[in-house]
Amino acid sequence: MLCLSRIPPPVHAPSRVLGWLIPAIALTCLLALPLAALESDAASDEQLKLRLGTPHSQVQAGQEIPLILRFRLQDSWHLYWHNPGDSGMPPQVRADLPDGVSLSDWELPPPQHLIHAGLGTFALKGEVLLLATLRVSEDYAESVLPLRLRLDWLVCDDQICLPGEAELALSIPVSNGRGDDSNAEWQELVKRAALQRPQDMPNGLQAQGTPGTDQNHLAFLSFPAELLAEGESAWVVPSQRGWLAAGQRQQVTRDNEQARIDIPRSRRPLPEQLQGLLIISAADGSPLRAYHLDLPFSPKTDAGE
Repeated sequence: MLCLSRIPPPVHAPSRVLGWLIPAIALTCLLALPLAALESDAASDEQLKLRLGTPHSQVQAGQEIPLILRFRLQDSWHLYWHNPGDSGMPPQVRADLPDGVSLSDWELPPPQHLIHAGLGTFALKGEVLLLATLRVSEDYAESVLPLRLRLDWLVCDDQICLPGEAELALSIPVSNGRGDDSNAEWQELVKRAALQRPQDMPNGLQAQGTPGTDQNHLAFLSFPAELLAEGESAWVVPSQRGWLAAGQRQQVTRDNEQARIDIPRSRRPLPEQLQGLLIISAADGSPLRAYHLDLPFSPKTDAGE
């Protein structure tokens, strides 16, 4: 829609017509504009583009609002999950916040399992959305909330890894009225990031493994086969580094009711608890959904041989 800043009146237009015509056109132009959001300047290089934003145009004392860090990576490049695997480093985010303001931990989406030259990594590819919640105390009295983030990351392809860094800033107006959270683009990003959150651990899971350090031993995760649809696969990414042989593929077997993942181990002993994610992935390895894992390793039985 073309909105004009000045409208020349028709030669014979009655004044009573112009009295409602100009305000009506102005209102139509305002409704055609995108609803406000707050976003930082973009940081970019040849491998990725990065921006910080929120669908809100303002905040008020006592309110929580979502923040999104939006990485858009070029094809073949990737970032790393919390546990990067055999190499790598997850994004590091440090926040400068005024008194009375807090920020939750940044949530990373479920990773993909990449293997190259015998090394396994847990990688984030394509558009990567990090989600956090900004909380403002009831007694915050300033008119502006300044937010500054300092980021470090490692971005890699099959040949090289490059460190990156950026500073991103927002100045968020503070008002007595609730901020507008209807900006379509950033609302959609928040929705997509929230949908990537791992679900609660389902019933019927059992982890097994022997406590020894023999690298030929396996650990096992059994789970209801109904979690897997036709053509899907499953694998485990632990929160703890070291005990998983990340450079080997995990094998899935299933019968009518149960499925089992054979998890290759390194020379390190198993932890007492299996903590991390059970990831259901598509045929190309991209994650479809994930479930939290936090259950003890029980001694391996004959069924786990």
